[in-house]
Amino acid sequence: MRKSFLAVTVFGCLLFAGACAAADAPAAGTVKMTGTFVWDHQPAQNHPLTAIFTPNGDKKWTAVFTFDWGPKGAQSWKGTAEGDLKTGEVKGEGFHPDGRRKFTYSGKFKDGKLVCSHNETTSGAPAATGTMTLSQ
Repeated sequence: MRKSFLAVTVFGCLLFAGACAAADAPAAGTVKMTGTFVWDHQPAQNHPLTAIFTPNGDKKWTAVFTFDWGPKGAQSWKGTAEGDLKTGEVKGEGFHPDGRRKFTYSGKFKDGKLVCSHNETTSGAPAATGTMTLSQ
């Protein structure tokens, strides 16, 4: 009886751990990039940035940008991307977590890095806000 209980317990733990690992695994085709962004109002500061692009169609992606915004702390902005995340041109948009601010970005790969300019478009007209550089 004791051996059966132990076997069921171990099997249950392995099964549960496998389910958790599968839930945490990235979707097939997910692309993770790291780099920095520069905000035009703080041109001397490079803010660390992580971007995760999950496939959402042919050369279309759901994007999550995570960064530390100094005294305001960590933030994750969700958005979209279109283009070739290996060598081509990319464009997209991102939304502030509270939904009140929006930015667009566009750029292309240069020397193995994706270099984009970003613009705030909350008021409708794009206003330049800086650059971001990402690589895999």
